[in-house]
Amino acid sequence: MNEWFSPLFLGSQGPFHTGPGTQNNIYLPPLASEGPRGRSRRAVAREHVARLQQLFVWPPGLRRAHVMLRDSGTVLLAGQPGSGRRTAAMMLLSSIFHDSNDFHELPPDEDDPATLSELVGKGDRLLLDLSLGAGEQRTGFEAKLRTLLPLVGKRGACLVVVLPQLRGRRSHDEFSPYTVDVGRPSETAVLWRYLRLAEIHPSRTDMSEGRLQRFLDSAPGMGELSYFAHLAVSARDRSRGANEFPAWRDEALAAFFDRSDQVAKDIGSRDGGQRALSLSVSMLPRSPPDEIFTVNTELLKVLRQPLDERPRLDHADLRQQLSDVRAGTDQHGLVQFDLLAYDAAVRTHFWTYYPDLRPKFRDWVRDCVQRKELSRAARSGLIGLYAEQSLRTACHSDLLALVREWTAVGGPDHLADEATLALSLGVEHEQYGAWFRREIRELAREPDLPGGLGRVFVRVCSEVVSLRHPDQALVRLHHLARQRRDTVAENARAALLQLVNTDDRLWRRLLRRCSLDLPRTRQSRDVALFLDLATPSRLASRQGAGRPLIADPEVRAQLGACWFVVLRRHTHTAWESHVRSWLSGAREHPHHREDLLDVLLNACSGEGRVLSRLHLISRDWAAGQARAGHHASCTPVSESLDRRIRTALGIRLPPVRSV
Repeated sequence: MNEWFSPLFLGSQGPFHTGPGTQNNIYLPPLASEGPRGRSRRAVAREHVARLQQLFVWPPGLRRAHVMLRDSGTVLLAGQPGSGRRTAAMMLLSSIFHDSNDFHELPPDEDDPATLSELVGKGDRLLLDLSLGAGEQRTGFEAKLRTLLPLVGKRGACLVVVLPQLRGRRSHDEFSPYTVDVGRPSETAVLWRYLRLAEIHPSRTDMSEGRLQRFLDSAPGMGELSYFAHLAVSARDRSRGANEFPAWRDEALAAFFDRSDQVAKDIGSRDGGQRALSLSVSMLPRSPPDEIFTVNTELLKVLRQPLDERPRLDHADLRQQLSDVRAGTDQHGLVQFDLLAYDAAVRTHFWTYYPDLRPKFRDWVRDCVQRKELSRAARSGLIGLYAEQSLRTACHSDLLALVREWTAVGGPDHLADEATLALSLGVEHEQYGAWFRREIRELAREPDLPGGLGRVFVRVCSEVVSLRHPDQALVRLHHLARQRRDTVAENARAALLQLVNTDDRLWRRLLRRCSLDLPRTRQSRDVALFLDLATPSRLASRQGAGRPLIADPEVRAQLGACWFVVLRRHTHTAWESHVRSWLSGAREHPHHREDLLDVLLNACSGEGRVLSRLHLISRDWAAGQARAGHHASCTPVSESLDRRIRTALGIRLPPVRSV
């Protein structure tokens, strides 16, 4: 992506780059079990925005966009690829609303007007990134904007759209009043900001050196500036502070511009065993020698490289072999190449110029990750770098194939973290993320999804997809909550409820899905989901400045539609406890008592069998509440419900007596 940081991964293990040019940079997190589990989606997103704010330099035109968004609630950002428009859009949304960095992203591949309407809630803060779309798709995105803009205005929301690069964009059209051309921020200022945050403080003379200045004057993308800054910081770290910025700058420039040609020349002069070792070292940068030996042995096995049959002690030792490929050990005994960014250039060379070996590389990574000799950090790094190259070379299906193999029935159970990490890197990729999310959706619809794969899907949807695409996470978790395997369905339902628990818009969307699905299905899992979703405490509580959900007539109608199905199609043992909870909710929230009771009574629709059962439940509930010392507060609930039931039945029942 032509931006400064991955939208998700700001992990502790550092960035992995493929070199100059358009970047799809992966900031690798730890294995998924050490990731954002237990942290809210909003907390992770806010941390990311806060990090971006430290690095951000306002580009020309963004002040005007800020005013337009503040005044009209909508702004469309146009500009050149690589100028950081997506980051600028995020900064706009966070700068307009100082109280919160909470906004959600609309899926760029969603075109259905009805679905788009569901995605825009009252007062929402929305980001729509169309920058990866081709210019010839003008008709498609314009139709989408014609749907969205009136919705945004009607619902008091705000929307920032990153426009695709258009061919021959008209100077005046219906969207011109909302469109702002955003220029490039100062390349020098951006690089300066990066370096200062890394505690590197170059002088003006240092920054004006000829080759660096020519690079800055060439209008590099924000991803390229990020990569160069990363190289300079790495050069500083490798030197352990022995030099000053000019030396780090020159080493970074050599790595940025010269490394690919140098690697191609070196690889061409090496034999098969040396080439394999070069690739192995590049895939496990800064690893112990024994781990390098393990992965290299696996690579030779997968490639069926002829073995040297001489006695082992007649071979060169690993230190000499490493020296032959420009590698060695640092002061900590970890293996790395002698030259900065040499590892990235080696990886890029092999995946680019040995395309026929890409399936073998996939098998190699698959087998290595299963080796217990590799540490968790090594497995994590290997997966991240494989994902980087497979996605760069459009081998995204190979990455999904690894996920399926690591979660196959009868396979090793300990690879769930590895599969989760691999799939996480896929779903957040700028170019292929939508493809991965579609695959998850289609596979989640299969009722007999393998349990291991289903559990990985639940984790990825709840911990990763939900960060940028909460609506897509909701849909996929809803499908997974219907799986026949209990553990998958239960985990998905718990994750789904957690996702919507603090977000009224998502809660409403899930309720609407329940109200549409329950009448046409007989799945007990749908009933369980609805009953867990529609708790009186959630309905009667206020989220932020909004009204309680139960105060909304549309919500009450959808609740009634769901209760109507539950009360008729399912035995009373499935819902009696929830009715008692509903009555307790009416007692605990007297301001919403009548609304809660109305939903239950209207769902009965005068049917005698259901009303009679409701009467018995109410009688027993009132007796239990009285014994617990809640006689005074439960009496209004029981009397109101009793009166309504008698009216609905058209007969005179003895009044409910609290004992």
